[in-house]
Amino acid sequence: MGIHPLLRDIQSASESFSSFPPRRRTKVTGALAVEVIRHHLELEGIPVSRRDVFLAGMPFEIDLLVPGHNARPMFELVYAPEQVAAVLEIKYSGIYSRDEVQKLKGQFDAITRHHSHIRCHFVTVFENKDFKYQATQLSLGYPVHTLHWTNRRRDSFERTDGWGTLVTELRILSKVEKGPSDNRSESDSAMGAAVQLDRPPG
Repeated sequence: MGIHPLLRDIQSASESFSSFPPRRRTKVTGALAVEVIRHHLELEGIPVSRRDVFLAGMPFEIDLLVPGHNARPMFELVYAPEQVAAVLEIKYSGIYSRDEVQKLKGQFDAITRHHSHIRCHFVTVFENKDFKYQATQLSLGYPVHTLHWTNRRRDSFERTDGWGTLVTELRILSKVEKGPSDNRSESDSAMGAAVQLDRPPG
C-alpha cells in the first residue's frame, strides 16, 4: 500500500521549501497538513470548519472541527459548543515532547469536561515509531490517528489504516452517509454511539 494521496499533496505543495531543514519549515508544513486534511475530509462528504477556529468559552485555537448541520459560527470563527460534534488537532510530523502531549491533553480535557458530547481526535500525517514522547491513545487519553509511520531520515513511509478509521468515526458523528470514495464495508459503521446534532426538519 503506497502513501496516502494527502501526504503526496503536502509534499508537492511544500516542495519549494525543501532547501530548508524540517524545523525551519514547520509553519508551512503544519498549515498545509491542516488544509489538505480539511480538503480530503470534504471529499469524503464530512462537514468541516475553516482552519483555526474557536469554541465559545474556550481560549485556545482549534485546528479543525466537525460542526452540526445547523451550526452558525460567529464570523465563521467562533462556534457554539452545542453545535459541534468533534474537534481535531492536526500535526504534520507528530509530537516531540511530553509537555506538548500534556498541553494537548489539558485542552481536550477542558473541552470534554464542559461539553461531554464533543469528541476530540489527534491526527498526525506521519510519526516516527522510535520517538519517546509520541502521542498515543494511552498517553493522551483520546483517539490518535497516525496516517503513516516513518524513520528519522523520513525516506520511507508505511501507510496505516488511520485515515479510514478517522473517516468512519467522523462520518458516524456527523451522521453522513457513505461518501463517493468510501469502499469500506457496511459493518464498519457499527461503532459507538453517534452524537445527536441539530438538524433541519425533514
